[in-house]
Amino acid sequence: MGSGPSLPIVVLGLTGSGKTALSYSIVHKELFGDTEPSSGSLQTSVTQHGEIPLSIVDIGGKYPREACIEAVKQAEGIIFVIDATNKDSFVMAAWELYVTGRLAKPKIPIIVLLNSKMSSSAIPFAELFPLFSKHSLPPLEISEKAGDLDLKEFTEEKTDHGFLVNKERLNTPLTEFHKGPWNVAPIDNFNDPEEIRKVLDWITLNLAPDNYYS
Repeated sequence: MGSGPSLPIVVLGLTGSGKTALSYSIVHKELFGDTEPSSGSLQTSVTQHGEIPLSIVDIGGKYPREACIEAVKQAEGIIFVIDATNKDSFVMAAWELYVTGRLAKPKIPIIVLLNSKMSSSAIPFAELFPLFSKHSLPPLEISEKAGDLDLKEFTEEKTDHGFLVNKERLNTPLTEFHKGPWNVAPIDNFNDPEEIRKVLDWITLNLAPDNYYS
């Protein structure tokens, strides 16, 4: 594998989920103190993982809908970060994840990171995993899928990124749209190089074959 243009890896999630901290850690290999949420901005940084050049695109939680859609459609890999301590955000996050999966190229790798923030208040991975499995999306009949989490149906018209949630139209299983690798994984510490390496290893190992440079 030789050099080539950097591949866009989009980092998504709701505001405060940890996207910017993760993006900073990926690019700089460590995290210095607290990072400010990217909110309505888009930040792009170039890094290297092994021999593969990557362009890390951190999309703010309230970045405009049209621009967000364009970035997702161009992505060659997606990292979707979920704040495992914020129970009230889970259903909206699941809807954003579903819409993201529908918009993305069908064969790209998507990894969902359940960010515990090293907090004792984080919902255990085993309880959250079923909610964000590809086979559980869209998050309709959420009370049945959420087990003991006691989550309520999403009743807003739009998500943070402005994605419209029309449940009569958005009821097709995500597996009909996204055919590529999908992973749901826990992450505790963005300052741990080993945890960051595992995320990038999974993304790069599952890149669509056409993106490997000869």
